[in-house]
Amino acid sequence: MQAQTLKDAIRVFDPRKTLDGEGLNEYHTDRIPNRKEDPAITKLKTQLDADAQKILFSGHRGCGKSTELNKLALDLEKERPGLLIVKYNVTDVLDVFDLEYSDVLFSLAYQLYHKAETIGVKIDKAVVDNIEEFVGCVTRDFEEIKEKKVGLGVMFQKLFVGKYQQERLTRETVRKQLKPRISRLIELINSMVVQIKLAGYDALIIIDGIDNSPLDIGKNLYYGFGQVLSKPDCAIIYTIPISVVYSSEFTVIQQSFDKTVILPNITVTNRDGSQNEDGISIFSNLSERRMRPDLIGEDALRYAIRMSAGITREFIRTIKDSCVEAIVRGGDRIICDDVRRAVADRKNDFKRILSKKTQYVALKAVHKTKSIYIDDENIRAEIPGLLHNLSIVEYNGNIWWDVHPVVLSILESMDDHVR
Repeated sequence: MQAQTLKDAIRVFDPRKTLDGEGLNEYHTDRIPNRKEDPAITKLKTQLDADAQKILFSGHRGCGKSTELNKLALDLEKERPGLLIVKYNVTDVLDVFDLEYSDVLFSLAYQLYHKAETIGVKIDKAVVDNIEEFVGCVTRDFEEIKEKKVGLGVMFQKLFVGKYQQERLTRETVRKQLKPRISRLIELINSMVVQIKLAGYDALIIIDGIDNSPLDIGKNLYYGFGQVLSKPDCAIIYTIPISVVYSSEFTVIQQSFDKTVILPNITVTNRDGSQNEDGISIFSNLSERRMRPDLIGEDALRYAIRMSAGITREFIRTIKDSCVEAIVRGGDRIICDDVRRAVADRKNDFKRILSKKTQYVALKAVHKTKSIYIDDENIRAEIPGLLHNLSIVEYNGNIWWDVHPVVLSILESMDDHVR
């Protein structure tokens, strides 16, 4: 429902909330003018026409990947009724700050089994018995499964929803038993895939949220174990941090996967610094779908859009914070000063994470050249981290890069201070 007051807008503009279900129908905004689907999503769909594709899906944090994956899953359910879609976010079942390849594959096995069970796919008893024995072995709870007859689905759920995400000791115990048995786990996953095919379905697994892991964890996951993650015999979409895509290891990583698709940011400022009216229109539409247009001044809205860097979550956060500033001021609509105060808080966030001289040297070089390919090796080494924390933003078309507008204001104030 369109927010009618600033207090309502604070709830509607929630940067932590991914659009799903009814929210997609209510608030989803087309990313390309006069086009219902972003070319990146069309490319991803087309790639899935081939069998058992392993696809890496990337983009800046907050650019709308989760929302687009949710929409993709809904669209494919309508367009391809013979497709069994398993979509989940690892943040719901695992700890992205302590994430290993064995965790991902174990969660994949659980989610696949749970979905098949939910829609009534009958998995051969011999296969179920093998999976039960395997799960009992790695969790050391096989006797509990046999004696209490709790069932494999319940055991899986108890493990992942209850213990695995919250208890580090549980994760370490299971990993110790699991890693020597990874080949067996993959065999069991593929046995389930065969059973699903016999029931008349092709399986597609969409694993969201891995891109929220720290840079070193994401890189190690795909660089060290990409070949293992690509072994299940069904289509899988993995999210991957954009910083890993620009790491020196990515050439090796992509050899284990069929395709990398990057969801671009929306260009709101052109390479020459002029405003991009198509991009501004997209965010204006997003704002209008969520709140009454008269709750924000035109100049305030355009400033919030420009300072978002074309990243959806950045824009939503800015509007929410601006609503708070307006209410504190005693106003009933957002004005430009409210947005400026919200942006000042975001500026402080960036100042806290930009503490090295080499980072600022890299940022200045990127802003000047609109490129991340810097000659100095030490300076270039900062680029993946700056992409990861949104200090540097990539734009589509004839691909180019620039500094996040909020970070640029930090650079400009530093230059003014020097002068």
